Amino acid sequence: MGSDETEDIPLHCSIARLRAVTLAALVIATTLNSAYATTVTASWYGPGFHGKQTANCERFDQNALTVAVPPSWVRKYPFGTQMTLTNDSGKRVRVRVTDTGAFEKYGRQLDVAKAVARKLDFVDTGVTTLRISDVKRPQKSQYGRCT
Repeated sequence: MGSDETEDIPLHCSIARLRAVTLAALVIATTLNSAYATTVTASWYGPGFHGKQTANCERFDQNALTVAVPPSWVRKYPFGTQMTLTNDSGKRVRVRVTDTGAFEKYGRQLDVAKAVARKLDFVDTGVTTLRISDVKRPQKSQYGRCT
């Protein structure tokens, strides 16, 4: 074979290599995401706060898929951050950070809207353990219009 000639690789071999590389990347991404998942204690809030202004100046909607973090976590999870919350039985929900709260002193790291608690089956118990994963931070912290 000369230097300007290329070796012909059968198409089925190229596809098999691509599948192997894709699978390897998926395994690595899943492993990394699991390694960076955080387990937290969460509670829910709703009726008493519905319609009131949140820390990012939006109106709180207890029927929305939103979450509040402790003020000390706002640098790690700025307003607008999206994350997946998973309960012990494997149910998942995608939420967005819109608020802060003083619930850390009660041993809880997250306060979720009632709709999230409903989807993750802990409205009756009020408190549960959740896993945070698939965190996507916004380009810049998102604030609503404060009035």
